[in-house]
Amino acid sequence: MTVARHSRTFPARRDALPQVDAFLGEVCAAAGLGRETCLRLTLLVEELFTNTVVHGHGADSEAPVRLECEVSPGRVALTYEDSGPLGAGDGPAGGVPPGRRPEPHLARHFHDRLTPARPSPGRA
Repeated sequence: MTVARHSRTFPARRDALPQVDAFLGEVCAAAGLGRETCLRLTLLVEELFTNTVVHGHGADSEAPVRLECEVSPGRVALTYEDSGPLGAGDGPAGGVPPGRRPEPHLARHFHDRLTPARPSPGRA
C-alpha cells in the first residue's frame, strides 16, 4: 500500500481557514474519501483551528499551526500541532486539567480511528 504525506503550516489566523479548507480538499481527493467524510474531517479541523486561535492564542496570531496527513486509499491519518500554551482556554481553572484530554464532540465520528499523540518536547 502506498502512503503519501501532505504537510502544510498555516498562521493561527481566522483568515487562513480558506487555505486550510483547500489543503484538506486536496488531501481528501488524494485519499479518495467521499464527500461526507471529507466534510466531517474539514469541520473537525476547522473547530480545532478556531479553538487554537480563540482559546490558545486569544486572537489572530502568526504562530504556526501544522497539519500533516498520511494518505492511503480510503484513509487519512491527521497530525494537528499548534503552539498554543497547554491549559489555555476559558474553561474551569483556565482549561483542561493536567493529564486529562477533552473528548471533542466532533471527533465522535472518528473516535474508533483516533490515536492521541504525545505532546511535543517542551509541551508536557
